[in-house]
Amino acid sequence: MFTWSGTLRIPERSSQHPRTAEVGLSNETFRLHLHAGPDGVWIEQLAWNENGRFTANLLYTKPQPLARSCTGLLVEGAGWLMSRATDRTRIIPEGAGRLRVEDILLGPEDAPLAREQWLIELDGSQMRWKIDRTYLEDCSVTADRFPALVFRTEGAKGETRSAPGARFGEIAGFLDTEMLLDGTRAFLLDAKTRCHEVISPNRSQEIVFAPSSMALESRLTEGWFSYAKTPADGTSPYVAVGAETVDRRGGAVLRRLGSTQVQDWTLKLVSHKGIAPLDLSLPDRFLDEQSHSMAAVMNGWMGWMFGNNPASVPCLHEMAFFPMVQGIFAKHDKSLAALRKQLTFFAATGVEPDGYVLPRWWVEGYYRVQWGNLLDQIPHFILAMYHHALQTGDRDWLRSVMPVLDRVARYQVALDRDQDGVIEIPKTSGLPNGQHDCSNWYDIIKFGHKDAITNVYCVMALDAMAEMKAWLGDAEGAARFSTLHRKAVAGYNKIFWDDERGFYMDWIDVREKMPESGRRYFYTDQNLLAIVHGIADEAKARRILANLDRRYDELCRQFKIPREAIWATPCNMIPITQLGDMVEFGELGNQKVYPNYENGNAFFHTTGFEIAARAVAGQAEQAYDTFERVMRCGYARTRLWAAGLKWDTGFLSSEPLDNALLILWGFLRGCIGVWPHLDGPRETGTPSRRLEGARYTFCHLGRDVTIEIRDGRRQWLS
Repeated sequence: MFTWSGTLRIPERSSQHPRTAEVGLSNETFRLHLHAGPDGVWIEQLAWNENGRFTANLLYTKPQPLARSCTGLLVEGAGWLMSRATDRTRIIPEGAGRLRVEDILLGPEDAPLAREQWLIELDGSQMRWKIDRTYLEDCSVTADRFPALVFRTEGAKGETRSAPGARFGEIAGFLDTEMLLDGTRAFLLDAKTRCHEVISPNRSQEIVFAPSSMALESRLTEGWFSYAKTPADGTSPYVAVGAETVDRRGGAVLRRLGSTQVQDWTLKLVSHKGIAPLDLSLPDRFLDEQSHSMAAVMNGWMGWMFGNNPASVPCLHEMAFFPMVQGIFAKHDKSLAALRKQLTFFAATGVEPDGYVLPRWWVEGYYRVQWGNLLDQIPHFILAMYHHALQTGDRDWLRSVMPVLDRVARYQVALDRDQDGVIEIPKTSGLPNGQHDCSNWYDIIKFGHKDAITNVYCVMALDAMAEMKAWLGDAEGAARFSTLHRKAVAGYNKIFWDDERGFYMDWIDVREKMPESGRRYFYTDQNLLAIVHGIADEAKARRILANLDRRYDELCRQFKIPREAIWATPCNMIPITQLGDMVEFGELGNQKVYPNYENGNAFFHTTGFEIAARAVAGQAEQAYDTFERVMRCGYARTRLWAAGLKWDTGFLSSEPLDNALLILWGFLRGCIGVWPHLDGPRETGTPSRRLEGARYTFCHLGRDVTIEIRDGRRQWLS
């Protein structure tokens, strides 16, 4: 790295990197490096001080123009023109925390379209980036960067932030109900990389990072706030935050020769306590601190679009998880308004005329996945609307989306073609043929035809429809869905319950030749949800949980690990024996090895279901034990920000997901033992003796309610 004093031109460096240079700026809060050369001028590295220790570089560094932290113009007929240096460019350091860069060009050196001057300044916890742009020719601009910081979303193994071994980078998100889309998609920035942006007229933003829970208070003096990323069926490698000065809804803007633009972007680093308040006090101080730390990791917002994380996709086949997670918090009007906007958007744009709900949304709009005809988004759509109504108490909103709910419910009910109370999923055979025709959340496991996971959600959705109809005064509709719910419960127990094994089967293939057509790998989602939602009676619940505990013991002996090593609930407790019950016969991701991904991996949403199921089944102490095991053995701020646990090695796998917050949902709903309903809260079980003195507040029907545990009983304080 070069060190300068005074005014210097960019020096010759080597034949490989002619006339390129880097200069560093730092103070007690920030460290950054500026790169300048013919290949571009951009901020190459940025780190900040967190708890006395500087982070690793937070920026994406691969040499793609829109993946650089810099300025740029998208000009009609010319493509993207990014900031770059020439022989005339001067870097003028003005102390350790301030520098100027003069004569930056955008466009060809012999015919540049604009010239810029930058001032970058570090002042305590504030970073300032001031840009003066002058147009040297008339040009028609369809989009720009003025400027942007591009944050990577995945860190290298072993990087240190708050804890060693952190896997993921700091994922930036923002909550803003005024975020704008281009119809049902984001605005296209680059056709080659498929990078898109959303914009907001709010120049003051709070950019929140997970997992650190740090935030940048952002203020722009010109343009629109911009958030950009590429589409990815998972997590985009980077997200870009910054300024867009073209109103993307109105087409190109003519910039005249001699016209100027000035941007003064300030970013102030602050600590953050989370998007919404977790109003909880536990008698165990350690668990209390861990719970609040975990809740603060919630950062699923891209404007008003809530998903797995801001760099990922909103999975409509997880849609109910979004308001379920929101429901553990005290009232937070901005989050509720954003969630309402998203759910209304899905109702208006994501449901086809026949009632089929599209399974995924990303910046290019809705899409179907390649691994099969997913249908769990059908009941998830109904349940998402139900859970949001539980929190807001907004009857008018629910009435507005009820016609779409009716359409989706009709689609679901019609899937029960043989009228046995269980739906059959088209285009998914469930046969052990290794084909890509999966039917639900599990993308490499051949759930299909009569799918127990999708069906358990369908049973729950019918109950939710009956409750919503009653709440809106539709007695006839409530009675109709109550009848359908009873039929579905009976059908579920008749079709899927394996009385010999003592748990629910996973799926029944299209041959329906029993017993060989049934799969019995003891997938836990449907078994635990059946307990939580009263589909399994007390006897079945006892047998399921006894078999679960037996398998935990057997796996610990087999793999020679302590019980604490399996601190999250495996997706299936019995290894898959027919390789054709996985796509590509288990070759994809070496799924033949157990535990691995969806063949034995532990996903954190299921851990929340286990906590709740044990509490509902009268195992208050075991439910508390399950939660405590997660918090003491598994949770650290940078460790639980992932999809699941490979418990034989302790490795965290797959992308970062907000689904882990369902662990808190299961604990707070199950162990406190209060379940909100539209006709009022219902209590289940007896709280654990270790909750004595606990106090918890959550939003129900638009207002906060508070519960305290005294003398082993629930006391309602509001």
